[in-house]
Amino acid sequence: MSIRDLRVEENDEAKFAQICVIGAGFAGLVASLRLAKQGYSVVLLESGYQTLEPDIDELNRADTSSTSYAGAMTGRLRGLGGTSRRWGGRLLPLTPHDTGPRPHLSLDGWPFPIHELDIYTPEIEDLFGLDNSAFEGDVLDGIDPNSVIPRCDPDIHIRLPKWPNFRRRNIGQRLQRQITRSSALQLYLGATVCGLGVDPATGRLTSVEARSLSGRKLTVNADQFLISAGTIETTRLLLILDQQSQNRAFERCNALGHYFQDHIRLEVGRLLPTDDDRVTRLFGYDYWGSTRRKLYFQLSDQAQDANAVASAYAEVRLHISDGTPLDRLRALVRDFQRHEIQHSLRKLLYLLVDRDLLTNLGLWRALTQQTFLPPAAELRLDVRIEQIPVYDNQITLSQKRDRFGVPLPKLEWAPGETELRTFLRTVQCLSNFWIRAGIEPLCPVIWNPGVLEGTLSLSDSVDTSHPSGTTRMGTMPAESVVNADLQCHAIPNIWIASASAFPTSGSANPTFTIIQLALRAADGIVRTMLSGG
Repeated sequence: MSIRDLRVEENDEAKFAQICVIGAGFAGLVASLRLAKQGYSVVLLESGYQTLEPDIDELNRADTSSTSYAGAMTGRLRGLGGTSRRWGGRLLPLTPHDTGPRPHLSLDGWPFPIHELDIYTPEIEDLFGLDNSAFEGDVLDGIDPNSVIPRCDPDIHIRLPKWPNFRRRNIGQRLQRQITRSSALQLYLGATVCGLGVDPATGRLTSVEARSLSGRKLTVNADQFLISAGTIETTRLLLILDQQSQNRAFERCNALGHYFQDHIRLEVGRLLPTDDDRVTRLFGYDYWGSTRRKLYFQLSDQAQDANAVASAYAEVRLHISDGTPLDRLRALVRDFQRHEIQHSLRKLLYLLVDRDLLTNLGLWRALTQQTFLPPAAELRLDVRIEQIPVYDNQITLSQKRDRFGVPLPKLEWAPGETELRTFLRTVQCLSNFWIRAGIEPLCPVIWNPGVLEGTLSLSDSVDTSHPSGTTRMGTMPAESVVNADLQCHAIPNIWIASASAFPTSGSANPTFTIIQLALRAADGIVRTMLSGG
């Protein structure tokens, strides 16, 4: 059995492995298994457990006294599977425009062509049980066979993300059998990394110390270390390492902790369908076997360049009111995804009483291969934009400490004028597209006050719990934390598999790209180990 719980170990332990991985979410699990399958001994440390526990969630607390950023608590989950236990499931790669040079925003782009990550796409699709169809282009014909949506609009580009079945979203459950069968991988739950040891002579990380809430300690010595603990925690660990080295570890790096960014969401209007069936077929989820698809309205490359704005996208969202049958169904699905089946019996009984809803859902799915939208369903139009990297948006160490005595991360974050301009121009392009495409008669939008007039305020916008940027990739050690292979410039046996390495966040949620980067980092570690590095 390769899954152990540190809090029930009888004595403090010391372990040696060729590779130590910190964080058992999307990135940590896929990278650990990839390395173990190559024959390397791997110790994987995870702060949480297989079920959610309030004491562990408290370790996500951050010092947000100077910011409105909410994702520190709402967007993070410690435990086997990490945020995959509440992940909505959207998978979509970033585009070459997202990651390339953008002179209109003074952005240099990523240090490698994004198409290099395409080699990992089939592996990710297989992991989640998805088909291998494209994310855009002719695939739109399957959802919109009557060509209601223009294929070559100058302002709005249509993409089609993929969603796996909810049973396949929890990566911890998905991979648990492989973990337990691996002879090269040892996973410790309840093991929160609190200290890191650097050899002053070589500048390499030699060990990490993990602790359990019960007071047990585990010291792991390794040759290579992969940190995959999410953007905020990954950055905090490197800042702690720097602090413990009297700020010598990253003294030549000006980027660590800076350029903190997220996607920002704003609800811009409500939809009033004039034909429920046609609207359901157009905007509902479309099922292709086990793969679910849905329209995604992205601001075109041309429109971004012409308007000097960042990436943005819009989607039609089903608004579910609290206490409704749909809300109970959603809660039930989330319980199964989090592996909290014991909480689901009462919710299931409530649903069985509402047989009409269940019948309609099943019949519509069987007849149309789409999700049924009840006639009374509220459809909302959301716009999400890319926040450009700004040096003063940052993560630092607070004077406040957690229960282990470790400094909390302190977040300083705010959207700026570029984000406001991106929202305004995206809404204008979207409004024009809605009319130009002929969608307006089928499903008019009741725009929120100030949206079309250009007087909206970002005070109503929210972060989307997609933090990134604070250990950014780059070619210059003074201006970036890791290189194109996710290897730390300053401490070459540290590797990062996290959205914290994103130089820019682009037009898609980060999950797909995070997994791609985790596999890339694992391959980089293998090359380094083979070369004796």
